[in-house]
Amino acid sequence: MEEVDNIIIHTFRQIGCDIPEDVSSLREFTTAMIVGATSKCLRMIKDDLQIPSVLPASMSSKFRLGTTLATACQEVGYRGEIGYQTFLYSNEADIRKLFMFLVENLPKESSESASEPAMGSAVMLNRRIAAELSKRLAKPWTPSFCKKDNISWTGTKPRAWHKEGTRCVRRFHACPLRIPEGLGDLTKKIPKDVKAYYGTSLPFITSQPACRQDVAPSVVEENAIAVTLANEWENEWNQSGLASQLSKEEYLAQKRERLEKKIKQHLQSELQRANLDAAANADLSDIVSSLSGKKLLYFQDHH
Repeated sequence: MEEVDNIIIHTFRQIGCDIPEDVSSLREFTTAMIVGATSKCLRMIKDDLQIPSVLPASMSSKFRLGTTLATACQEVGYRGEIGYQTFLYSNEADIRKLFMFLVENLPKESSESASEPAMGSAVMLNRRIAAELSKRLAKPWTPSFCKKDNISWTGTKPRAWHKEGTRCVRRFHACPLRIPEGLGDLTKKIPKDVKAYYGTSLPFITSQPACRQDVAPSVVEENAIAVTLANEWENEWNQSGLASQLSKEEYLAQKRERLEKKIKQHLQSELQRANLDAAANADLSDIVSSLSGKKLLYFQDHH
């Protein structure tokens, strides 16, 4: 019940109830605190309710207020046993049940933060940051010089005032990177000369782009391509590869043959459309014919 009490108490504080900081359980609620919290919730649930939030001094007035609160709770849908004694001679279980009902029926914007204490201050901070970012992203971007209030405070000293704006902005520019392949795969045998090239001649990726500022974009781009190719292959294998009942090697070989055939047919049709002399046509026809005996290295490397 401690977690439930924390949520209820936090919600009451959020909507403006006067709950002392040292109160951490409904067991510590006084009659005045119970009356004040109930009255505040009822007024937020139903705007036209006019219920005092301060416990009167005379006993007869207390009875009348307790009866009024009980009737108002029933009007907003509370179905539990309730009467003036619920507030004046409170039982912890009954009060918890009533408060849970009131919190659940508060307007949405008032009750959204009810579960935050149980999650910790880090989650609360992340939610506030996310809400602020969502609000700003929903607005159209405007240059700082077009804004009415383009001054922001960034420190404790006057010199910390500065105009909002941007600097050191650079467009995203990526370069192709040469990255060693197969070094972590024990199933692939890498030739010695390739290993030697990787170890002695291949530059580090931080040195490959002509401009050092292009290193990060190039790494991001290379990683994005690798992830995309891996996802595409996984989807293709799960959808078409498994259905073919072939091994991966057989499936790739069959796919390569179909691709080679399409390329050959396309080139042959283009040769027939082109007006070339007999010698040139014969030379190109020989090249097209030789494609069927060669592997498509790009296709093989990327699968």
